[in-house]
Amino acid sequence: MGEKKIYYLGILLTAVCVLLLNNGVFAQSVTLSGTQIKKAGANSELKSNIVTLTVNHKIISQSGTHDGFWIARNEDAKIYAFYFISGVLSPNPINFVLKPGSYTVYPNIKTGKTDASVTLKLNPVQ
Repeated sequence: MGEKKIYYLGILLTAVCVLLLNNGVFAQSVTLSGTQIKKAGANSELKSNIVTLTVNHKIISQSGTHDGFWIARNEDAKIYAFYFISGVLSPNPINFVLKPGSYTVYPNIKTGKTDASVTLKLNPVQ
């Protein structure tokens, strides 16, 4: 192969890889988790990892010691809230789709408790 053909083949392979990455072919499962700890007075300490999604992801599981939770989309401060109603999370977070963006999650503390945690497992939507 000539140098020119190898050069163009390299450009073509790079373009294919960029297209695959942008379309989420190599997107991975991610975990979004957060905690809330009640402090003295009216303040609480909120902590969450920040997850940046480049493709749509859906929630496939949730766990923790919480009384519901909220997900914040950092770009536009949009809030998605999930509350326990009669012992069932409403709306159901499983299969809920998060669009590309950066997200945090925070749990609601159960009555009589001083802390809470939530962990969400997210899978890319194919």
